[in-house]
Amino acid sequence: MIPRNNAGLLGSAATLHAALSVPNVAMMEAPWVNGARDPKVAKPFPKVVDGYALPLEKPGLGIEFDEVAARNTPFAEPPMQPCLKGNDGSVRDF
Repeated sequence: MIPRNNAGLLGSAATLHAALSVPNVAMMEAPWVNGARDPKVAKPFPKVVDGYALPLEKPGLGIEFDEVAARNTPFAEPPMQPCLKGNDGSVRDF
């Protein structure tokens, strides 16, 4: 199994927890590994050592949420997502 990750910090922490609890996970999508991340609202992203993501050490999902930073960070409207519904009503990938 290879769990899908939405690339945000919360999704990454939750995906890592799920991956560590399931015995047949072959790999985990980890987009934060290839780019510099400077999280302002929540931190930290999981560390990767020798190709293995390490569990976060704090309680719960292991992340810290900064409410002041969240209040001061303007909301950015996400770009339009591709339509996943075909003209015939079928669901498709993009």
